[in-house]
Amino acid sequence: MASGKSQFRVGDTVTHKKLGKGDILDVYPLGEDICAVVSFEKWGQKKIILRYADLELVSRAKVEHESKEDRREKHVVEDVEESAEVEVEVEGEVEEDEEGEEKAKDEEA
Repeated sequence: MASGKSQFRVGDTVTHKKLGKGDILDVYPLGEDICAVVSFEKWGQKKIILRYADLELVSRAKVEHESKEDRREKHVVEDVEESAEVEVEVEGEVEEDEEGEEKAKDEEA
């Protein structure tokens, strides 16, 4: 059974005996296995089950990439922050005072 963790990360450069050199585009669980999407220089993108792939690490990614869950969570937080920025409407007319600040002008009935 796979532990759910992979020795490879998005952005790592790897090599395969037959497919050659490639970059890891994604790593995700697939049932009890871990699958990686690798973009090989000569063969394009391939989905590979890591326990059978016999990939070797060439170089570690320079920048730590966010996982899909991190990106999704960040997106949700940004949506919440945007919806929290609500403009407050002031009843009545609004005019600027001498200092250029807006102030509400009371309506007289």
